[in-house]
Amino acid sequence: LIRKRLKTPDFKTETMQIGTYTQTKVMILYIDGLCENELLEKVRKILSQIEIDGVLGSSYLEEYFDSSPFSPFPQVQYTERPDVVSA
Repeated sequence: LIRKRLKTPDFKTETMQIGTYTQTKVMILYIDGLCENELLEKVRKILSQIEIDGVLGSSYLEEYFDSSPFSPFPQVQYTERPDVVSA
């Protein structure tokens, strides 16, 4: 559904499996050229180093990305709506 809204060939997806028992598919979605390569490598590195029995929800991964726990600004945003993601 996101690909329908972002009709650019620069929209990229990468799939990884996380969780020893659940083997949950996790996707990295980004627009090539807009996303900084350093940030993309950091996300890949964090996801590849996660050792967890199972991922049953996105909140299981949030703690690995929360680099500023005392920040007054949200570090992670959740949505299930493709229009919100593409906006």
